[in-house]
Amino acid sequence: MIESLLYLTANRRDIAYAVGICARFQSDPRTSHLEVVKRIFKYVHGISDFGILYSYDTTSILVGYCNADWADSSDDRKSTSRGCFFLGNNFISWLIGCNMVNTRKGSYAVKSSEDDLEA
Repeated sequence: MIESLLYLTANRRDIAYAVGICARFQSDPRTSHLEVVKRIFKYVHGISDFGILYSYDTTSILVGYCNADWADSSDDRKSTSRGCFFLGNNFISWLIGCNMVNTRKGSYAVKSSEDDLEA
């Protein structure tokens, strides 16, 4: 189910944060996580007639913002990077991901999710 929600985040940016948090628990899901995923589906069903309105009278300047936090996640204390892009005044893309983690047993990627830039 979470895969479907991850797919929807490409066009439904309002659910991206909640879906990203739920995706962190896919290796060890609990009943409470399933309830949250069901609630997100209910929300998406309720707003299926809504859309995103982009203004056409804006400049064509691409602006990006990014932030990194070395201990943001209280669950695993992994480094998390976030960012978003605007074309003029229009929000067009976002990214979130955890950086590589080095341990004595090796390196591995914790999580990575990036939305392709849509023009």
